[in-house]
Amino acid sequence: MRPEVSLVLEEHAKRLAEKIVPQLTGFDANSVAMISFMLTMAAEEFERAASRRVEENEAIRVIFRAAADTVVDPALASRLRALAGTADKDLRVSRLEISNNELRGALSDLHAHIESLKGEGARKINDMIWSELRRSVERRRVALANF
Repeated sequence: MRPEVSLVLEEHAKRLAEKIVPQLTGFDANSVAMISFMLTMAAEEFERAASRRVEENEAIRVIFRAAADTVVDPALASRLRALAGTADKDLRVSRLEISNNELRGALSDLHAHIESLKGEGARKINDMIWSELRRSVERRRVALANF
C-alpha cells in the first residue's frame, strides 16, 4: 500500500467532521471540528509544499540577478550573485525550506538596501520585491480559511 498523504488527511478530516463532531457537544465538538479543519489545511499544504517553495525560491533568484548591478554594497552584491546562481536540486521540503529561509533573509537585506537608494534601477527592484512578497502571500493562502 502506498498511502497518498493528502487523501489520507482529507479522509480523516471528513470522517471527523461528518461522523464524530455530530456526536459531540460543546468544547469537545469544537475541538474535534478544529482538528478536522487543521487536517484539511495540512493536506492542502502537503500537496503544494515543494512546488510553492521551488517557485518562490526561483522568483527570489530572479530578483537577485536583476538587482546585482544596482546594489552598491559590494558584499551584498557578491552574496546576491552567489545565491542567484544556486538551484533547488534536493526537493525534500526540509531542504527547500532551508534554501527558502536563506533566500528570504537575503531578500530582506536587499530590500533594506534598495530602499536607501535613489534612481530608476532601485525603484524597479523595489517594485519587483513588493510584487514577489504579494505573490508569496497568495501562494500560502489556505483555501478553507475564512479570514
